[in-house]
Amino acid sequence: MHISSLRILGNYTMFSQIKGNVNCSPMHISSLRILGNYTMFSQIKGNVNCSPMHISSLRILGNYTMFSQIKGNMMYSA
Repeated sequence: MHISSLRILGNYTMFSQIKGNVNCSPMHISSLRILGNYTMFSQIKGNVNCSPMHISSLRILGNYTMFSQIKGNMMYSA
């Protein structure tokens, strides 16, 4: 998985221009927001240890984000 930008701001993990395919196991996202070119994940809990699962698009506030054909292996521990 390619992450061109990753920033930690307090409780926020900001991923910019994520390319690939998020195959995920236990993942809890309490808040998800789009700010410009950034996809902001708030309070991600547990391990995002990817197993086969497609996310062609992720719905946010009634709209679809740029999460399309995300591939790769993302591991994140809160």
